[in-house]
Amino acid sequence: HDLFQRAMQVHPPSQAAKQRISLGRRRMLVAARELLPGGEFGFEIKKGSLSADAFSGDNYHVLFRVPAFRGGILWNTFLQERAQYRAAKKEYDAIVNQMEMELSNAYFDFNRARQVYETKNRLREKAQKQHGFSRKKFQERLVSEIEYLNVESMAGQLQYDVETAKQDQELPKLE
Repeated sequence: HDLFQRAMQVHPPSQAAKQRISLGRRRMLVAARELLPGGEFGFEIKKGSLSADAFSGDNYHVLFRVPAFRGGILWNTFLQERAQYRAAKKEYDAIVNQMEMELSNAYFDFNRARQVYETKNRLREKAQKQHGFSRKKFQERLVSEIEYLNVESMAGQLQYDVETAKQDQELPKLE
């Protein structure tokens, strides 16, 4: 779970999709707010003096707005913003699903490579013992040189297989 969270934090497409969701949500709220009636109340109080006489004055105003004639345009704008918001959410979900699949594949590749490495390493350890027995037998002239060289070749091949498995184990870490 932590690995997935970290991957989503550093994955640019997921960050961009999150930003599109946030923007879509705000734009949808603005479009919904425009559909509603609005009002404004203001007042101004003036006091002062001119060259000779003092004055005072009050100014009040009330403004109401109802989207009666632009209601269809505003409704369609709201529907468009909602559709874009939903599309951004679906895009983000697709990115999340793709990221989960990639992380699962990387995990299983790593796990498989680790198991192969451990198995080949155990096999190499057993083969080293047999190689030692074969060397002693060759030195005592109990086996032929060809048999000894065959065992030597197999031990070298196993060592190569272990090194290859070790490298294969490191590759999924890089992905």
